[in-house]
Amino acid sequence: VDYPAGTAAIRWNTPDNETAGTDQQKFKIYIDGMSHNYYVPVGENKYWTETGNIQNLILEIPQIEGVDIKVGQILLKKRIAYPVDIYISRKIQALSDGTTRTINSFLIPTYILLFLFLILSAVYFFLFRSYYSNQGRKISQVIKKAVFIFIISMLLLFSVSFVYKEIITVKSYWDSYKKHIVAGSLDQTYFGFYDFEKFIMWVDGAVPEGKDIIVYVRGEPVYIMSEMAYNLYPRDIKFINISGKTFDEINAEIESINDVHKDTYNYLIALSEDDTASAFRFELLSRYRTTGGYIYKIK
Repeated sequence: VDYPAGTAAIRWNTPDNETAGTDQQKFKIYIDGMSHNYYVPVGENKYWTETGNIQNLILEIPQIEGVDIKVGQILLKKRIAYPVDIYISRKIQALSDGTTRTINSFLIPTYILLFLFLILSAVYFFLFRSYYSNQGRKISQVIKKAVFIFIISMLLLFSVSFVYKEIITVKSYWDSYKKHIVAGSLDQTYFGFYDFEKFIMWVDGAVPEGKDIIVYVRGEPVYIMSEMAYNLYPRDIKFINISGKTFDEINAEIESINDVHKDTYNYLIALSEDDTASAFRFELLSRYRTTGGYIYKIK
C-alpha cells in the first residue's frame, strides 16, 4: 500500500464533553507488517489536566484499504516522580505563543540529567578536593573526564533509540515503494508528491495565514485527512468527497459551506490531476507537482 505510516489518536472525554474536539493526542504508527510498542505521552497534552475527570479513553486507528491493524494490549501508566520534563515543555510552549506544537521527547530529559549530573559533580568537587590535593592529583581533571564520559554515554544511548526508529522508518518506506525504487520511478515514492509532510509544509506556506481550506478527496482517506487537519492547524479544513459527483453538485456543496461560514473558505486543494476536472472553473494559483497538488482560489 502507499502508506508507510499513518496517524492514530487517543481521545478522552469529560462528563460534559464540551472540549471533545481538542481532547486528543495523535501519534504516528508504522505500516510495515511488524509489531511495535508505542508510548503515547497523553500527559504532555495541555488539555489532559484542563478537562477535569476523564470519563473514557478511545483509541482511534486509521481505516486504510488493504491494511489490517491489530492492537495486542493497551496499558495506562502513571508517572511515579513529578514530570519535570512535561512541566518545562508546557512552559516553553506557553512562551512560544503556540508556535511550538511539540517538544523533542529526548531533549529536555537530556538537559535535566546533565544539569543534575553537573550539580553532583560540583558537590563531589567541594567534598573531595582536599583529598585529591593531598594525593597530588587535580580533582578538576577527574571531574572533566567524568562529565565527558557522561555526555558521550547519553549521546550513545539516545542515538541507539534514534537509529532504531530510522531503521523502522526506512523499512516501512521500502515495503511500500520497493517496486518504484527498483524501477527507478522515484517520482512515485515519498520523494515525489507522496512525500506528504513536505507537501503539507508547502501548502502551509502557499496559503495565507488565517485562510480556511477545502480539500477534494475520494472516499474517506483517514491518513490524508488527519495529517492535513493536524499539521495545518489553526486553519479549518473541510473535506469534500467528490466520488461520483458532478461539478455542479460539488460547487453547490462549496457554496453551502461558505454560506454557513460567511465565505471564509477561499482556497481549494485538488490532490491529484484527476481531481482538477472538478475545479476547472476556479483560478489556479499554484501546484506542487505536475501530477498532483493543486491550489485554487475560490471565487
